[in-house]
Amino acid sequence: MTTRYQANPNVIARSIRGEDVLVPLASTMEGLDSIYALNETASLVRRLAAEGQDAAAIARQLQEAFDVDAETAARDVQAVMAELMRIGALQAAQ
Repeated sequence: MTTRYQANPNVIARSIRGEDVLVPLASTMEGLDSIYALNETASLVRRLAAEGQDAAAIARQLQEAFDVDAETAARDVQAVMAELMRIGALQAAQ
């Protein structure tokens, strides 16, 4: 079964002057130290994953968008999605 993801509703995504940033809604002062700026690749991966696309579909779109080979695209998608999961920006879809 293919894992699908969704955006974590406790993380706000905004585009500010062309750069995507993620701001977790914090219940503690320590949580306010966590604002993330995404590069173009990470922004695309996050958006497509939040739309419910699986890793293989996202990798194919990365290949087209950035003119990279399939292996590089798949590796990049896995790395970015792992990091987005680690910081809580994505979660497994219910």
